[in-house]
Amino acid sequence: MNIVTKRTDGKAYYTVAELARRWGVSKQVIYRKIDNRELVTNDVLYCKRIPAWAVEKAEGQANNPMSPFERRNLESVIREQKMEIAKLRATISQIIGTAAEAISKEA
Repeated sequence: MNIVTKRTDGKAYYTVAELARRWGVSKQVIYRKIDNRELVTNDVLYCKRIPAWAVEKAEGQANNPMSPFERRNLESVIREQKMEIAKLRATISQIIGTAAEAISKEA
């Protein structure tokens, strides 16, 4: 007898629409991942169902308990910090350029 265990959110399987909502992407992105065999599916009456373990594996939750929401927020913070770093580097370059000009005029 095969017993399906439910995951922390209570789901054993996700529909394509549910997974797209969970990941914040379109259904086409999920179908593309299925076509590329990045996601495993079980077909139930012409509907694709993605097992919770396959979702967890794709999300890296097997080793990382971070939720998709937390991961998206963290990725957003990282993007903002990278943009800030780029701005700071540009400012530093300008300061160095101005300092180099001042030194060359004194010499």
